[in-house]
Amino acid sequence: MKQREAANLLGITQTAVSKYAHHVRGRVLLMEKEKKVEILISKTAALLANGNLNRTALALQICTTCKFVRKKGLMCELCKRVDPTLDIQQCKVCLFLK
Repeated sequence: MKQREAANLLGITQTAVSKYAHHVRGRVLLMEKEKKVEILISKTAALLANGNLNRTALALQICTTCKFVRKKGLMCELCKRVDPTLDIQQCKVCLFLK
């Protein structure tokens, strides 16, 4: 899929797609290290590219990915950057997900 097509699909500019693709923008956490996150993101991208996702299904895919990321503690690094006083060893916010 061309960047312009992806941009139209996502409602963003082609420049933004290029920056995301080259990790200039949106690169806060290295979630790709976790294989399941990579699979979930790839699945969502493929469904979007094929036109097989409506807004409800897209929201469900994103929520599924986010829930997995939080359950695995992958957000802890970001939370610590936002609030250096946070004791991520004691934080249980993401664990309240069911």
